[in-house]
Amino acid sequence: MAYAGKPLNELEGGTSQTTYTTGNMLYASGTNTFSKLAIDTFPNENLGSNGSIPLWLDPCKYIHLRDDFYSSEGFIFGRLAWAGTGNAGLVSGNTTLSDPTHPTCIRISTSTSASSSPSLSLNSGSGSGCVLLGGGPINMRWVSYAPTLSDGTETYTLRWGFFDIVASGTIPNGCWFEYSHGVNSGNWTINTSNNSTQTNTNTSTAFDTNWHNYMIVVNAAATSVSFYIDDVEVSGSPLSTNIPTASGREVAPAFQMVKSAGTTARFSFIDMFEYSQILTTTR
Repeated sequence: MAYAGKPLNELEGGTSQTTYTTGNMLYASGTNTFSKLAIDTFPNENLGSNGSIPLWLDPCKYIHLRDDFYSSEGFIFGRLAWAGTGNAGLVSGNTTLSDPTHPTCIRISTSTSASSSPSLSLNSGSGSGCVLLGGGPINMRWVSYAPTLSDGTETYTLRWGFFDIVASGTIPNGCWFEYSHGVNSGNWTINTSNNSTQTNTNTSTAFDTNWHNYMIVVNAAATSVSFYIDDVEVSGSPLSTNIPTASGREVAPAFQMVKSAGTTARFSFIDMFEYSQILTTTR
């Protein structure tokens, strides 16, 4: 019980708080420690977290994008208006796989061409993207898979992450996962590129034909980029060189499949996408 007006502390079943105002919410701000979060003064603000404590997500500081790819129209896909590039019909929305865990996806197909390069991007095409790195920490994650390995007869390269879309050759700017059977013994590589100067690092994680959760984390100043598969950081991560931060070297969330040999169509599927950023300076 409380003594002389002193509230019970957390270990005694209390809160250690003496006053409350309308809309206050209690949360654990540390081990055995309660704090209060005041109601946000702007109506209908979203409640979220910074990865540690709950807070109100002021859109002038917190950016959060998410897509489950439940809609498409022409070459525009998902609620975020992704652009499909490459040959007509190689990117298709509202794809179902008879899998209740992955109810609808975007499908990227190489078709039967030996030199196609279909892609999906939040940029409308090749060139600069929509995100300038370095303005605050970024987390980007997605769920995806490709059902068939690349091989010497039907050869393709997967690129998933942030980058400029190019049909072939060097990615000018970006941070991305990459796979092809003839590179790093079929294991993933992690990559950065700044003005076409690249860092390419081998991982010990083999590409396989199962669904996985992929994540790229860019620190606030964009001096370090970390890469995760199923919430485990891959070997060789983080990268700290050739990260594009200069104006004119913007990047975009993008997924690409480049075919270089064979005439049998190969596919990759993107299920869920999420992007969050906490701006260093509130706009």
